[in-house]
Amino acid sequence: MSLIDFTYADQKLSNFGYMPCSFDSSDLSSISFGSNATFTTIRLNSSSKNKLLSTKYEDVYTTSEPIQICKKCPSDNIYITHEEFRLLERWLNRGKYLKLTPKYEYENEELYFYGYFNVQALIYGGRIVGAELTFTANSPFAYKYVTQSFDLTNNKLTFSLNSISDDFKPIYPNINITLKQASDLSLMNMIDNSVTSIKNCSENETISINGENKIITSSLSHTSLPNDFNYEFPKIYTSYEIATNNFSVSAPCTVTISYELPRKVGVY
Repeated sequence: MSLIDFTYADQKLSNFGYMPCSFDSSDLSSISFGSNATFTTIRLNSSSKNKLLSTKYEDVYTTSEPIQICKKCPSDNIYITHEEFRLLERWLNRGKYLKLTPKYEYENEELYFYGYFNVQALIYGGRIVGAELTFTANSPFAYKYVTQSFDLTNNKLTFSLNSISDDFKPIYPNINITLKQASDLSLMNMIDNSVTSIKNCSENETISINGENKIITSSLSHTSLPNDFNYEFPKIYTSYEIATNNFSVSAPCTVTISYELPRKVGVY
């Protein structure tokens, strides 16, 4: 086992007084306290992530490989009280997709998942000595967060992104574009010459594009934005041979672009 800690919903396992471990005893039994969750989801064509529609709790048996945890060593008391276990379940089992960031002994790259835990108590001699945590993500991947900014002038209206993704579906990034002058704006990806265009932009106006959820907003009262936008959301392409995406803009501006790179890894 290489997992030494994890952060879930902005809180660390170690801050609760627990650590990942591995139990090896035939006398150990796993008991559900009735908090296993079943999620009803939908997936958009533009994303690999499931969107949560509803949640219900069921007491079902799971055979997936769990993460086992126990109290941190050294500890004068290895046993977990019902109150302590209740607080553990309250943290991990919320019926929401929340961010999980594993910490490994030999890996430094920060990757994260979105998902939920189901929690079962580990019983030895009639007392709780640990827990088994089964994590279910909302997509097939972990993610690495990337953000870059570009200050574009008339002397240079192009920029490049490198997408080292483990999945070859297009990525729809989040983009903030602040105009340095009043102008119609176009953003072109030179891989396929697809053009995102917004007409009638004002000086110092910031156009915000949420690619995953297909939302565009303005920092100003751009009331004609629904008619001025051509609804071509920017994409970042990845293939086995091509990782570089070259973009051009039609007017001086600053561009901040952020996106999540899929990583085909698990929690171990």
